Amino acid sequence: MLGSKILLDRKPYIVIGVMPRDFEFPLVPGHLNQSELWVPMSFTQQELMTGAMSWNFNMVGRLKAGVTPAQAQSDAERVAQETMRSYPPFMSSLHIQAVVHSLHEETVEQARQLVRTLFLATMVVLLIACANLAGLLLVRAIRRRREVAARMALGAPASTLLREAVLESLVLSVTGGVLGLGVAAIALRVGVSLLPETLPRIHEISLDGPVVLFAIGLSVLTGIVCGLAPAFAALRTSVNETLKEGGRTGTAGGGHAWLRSALVVGEIAVALVLLAASGLLLRSFEKMRAVDLGFRPDHVLTASYSLPQKQYTRQAAVDEFNHELIRRLQQLPGVKSVGLTSFLPASGGNSNTAFIAEGYVAPKGGGMNLATLVTVEGDYLQTIGVPLLSGRFFTPADTADTQLVAIVNHKLAEHCWPGSDPVGKRLRLGMQETKTPWVTVVGEAKNSTTSRSNSLRSL
Repeated sequence: MLGSKILLDRKPYIVIGVMPRDFEFPLVPGHLNQSELWVPMSFTQQELMTGAMSWNFNMVGRLKAGVTPAQAQSDAERVAQETMRSYPPFMSSLHIQAVVHSLHEETVEQARQLVRTLFLATMVVLLIACANLAGLLLVRAIRRRREVAARMALGAPASTLLREAVLESLVLSVTGGVLGLGVAAIALRVGVSLLPETLPRIHEISLDGPVVLFAIGLSVLTGIVCGLAPAFAALRTSVNETLKEGGRTGTAGGGHAWLRSALVVGEIAVALVLLAASGLLLRSFEKMRAVDLGFRPDHVLTASYSLPQKQYTRQAAVDEFNHELIRRLQQLPGVKSVGLTSFLPASGGNSNTAFIAEGYVAPKGGGMNLATLVTVEGDYLQTIGVPLLSGRFFTPADTADTQLVAIVNHKLAEHCWPGSDPVGKRLRLGMQETKTPWVTVVGEAKNSTTSRSNSLRSL
């Protein structure tokens, strides 16, 4: 494998290393892991001019021993100022700000709140289970109170009786914990097998040593806590009064009744808390389902493909394949419409591209406009159900050999041409000094959920 040649974007590259199978660069939770190879960040002059229109890079660094995050932030700000001073004239309007974040925090920040919520919900369920276990042990202690009283009358030490009661509780709790680990292992294996392999860090989802130790430790703690209360209640039983009761075992003392009532009340209270939290979660879920995505995901299927570079060496060949693919798919029974896109909605990523809008005057200090650029073909917008507010959809006549056209969303239209119809307006990629062709707006589409970030922003 090492030393072999591969073609990427019709350019030859030599393989100089192979990463481990489970290697995965930290990603933002929710993003699909689609990186399978890495190339050096080196560009030709033409690529630099084109790349100046896009801002899709992140910088990663490892601090030296003894360097604090505050010092790193100060150094990053200094480098940012030096970088801006070295910009070419056509990038003079660009202002950058350096912000240093911990890679660990950047990776787990969004998942932390969700994990904490799930952990608290699990603790509530555990409290209910503890109340049930304590109640069962209390009933058992009530039924055995004459036996305990007799053993105490015969001289059995209280420590022995207490140890036996806690041991019985530990047997129940540890057995339940081991069975729970077995069920969790099976459920985890089935659940992970149903998840797409492109999810980040999926290989780390497992019952490892710390998780097993935590579960066993929690089971032991649960057994001790749940066994102590009934045991102390049994030891507080009056030996003389209990032995005088004879065969009457259907009643219990006031202390036992109070403890049982407290357990029942506590269990009901915890159950109500869990019920209220579940209700709020269901309500939030329903609100999320009711959110207007700007497109219709129902009855839509997606698939991805890549063409062999040796066979498709020219863009014309790629276009011909795409057109033939769309034509054949449209002929399939049950297929209403077909489209191709460079970016699926809500897929978790974005491509920020600089652009200039004709007639748009940026406010003082407003800087440069960035938007998410998506290239489509066929009836893509119609297929995913993006409503058109004005103008028209793309047609087969819209090619690179004719007038360049674009469809903008409502947010971009309001930003660049507030209060007016964007159809007929023009924009072009790049900055003011770059020479790129003008693109005519032929339609305005409804805003849709494309990614975690906005589809339009200023820098």
